[in-house]
Amino acid sequence: MSEVIISARKIRKVYSIKEKSSVRELEVLKGLDLDINRGEAICIMGASGTGKSTLLHILSSLDKPTTGEVYFLGKNISQMNENELSLLRNKSMGFVFQFHHLLNEFSALENVMMPALVGKLDFMKAKQKALTLLEELGLKERLQHRPSQLSGGECQRVAIARAIIQDPLVVFADEPTGNLDRKTGDQVQRLLFDLCRRRGVTLVAVTHDQEFARWFGKTKVIRDGMWQQ
Repeated sequence: MSEVIISARKIRKVYSIKEKSSVRELEVLKGLDLDINRGEAICIMGASGTGKSTLLHILSSLDKPTTGEVYFLGKNISQMNENELSLLRNKSMGFVFQFHHLLNEFSALENVMMPALVGKLDFMKAKQKALTLLEELGLKERLQHRPSQLSGGECQRVAIARAIIQDPLVVFADEPTGNLDRKTGDQVQRLLFDLCRRRGVTLVAVTHDQEFARWFGKTKVIRDGMWQQ
């Protein structure tokens, strides 16, 4: 029987929008339920503005729902304080966003090492893990290059290595190839998908790319704030 790693219940997200003489409420998510199993690859799709990225951020504890609850391995993350959430993200979650968010003052190797060092891993062990990942992602010759010296696809590969270095239970990917051309995007998508599959990492991705979505065992579509049946 599969183990549920993330369970979301009745997730609503409402934004208050200030207008000239009033405040208007915009309900983006309208009571969504979702269970994600350990080792599963799930893709969340929907038109622009449907709330798919908002849902991803809520599932990953980067945002809070207006109402509803998210459980990670049975623990209600809404009841955790910020220190507990930071530890959870560092130890159990990896993130790949549309923009790589690498630190330009550091090399590719240093960027990948950073989560492990924050997590108190020994420096040499962190360095070896980062080296192994970057080599696996075809960046052996780019270790000391800074993000400004790398192509967009190379930066995203560094971001993938950074997301994986702590051996997370789940990787959250938000339009991970949205800024790349078709060929480079396909390469990065395949690297991300294959790396997670080989390591048994749960992958939760938001994408508008139908071709990428076909690789996933489960696809959910948001429409008007609800799951499309």
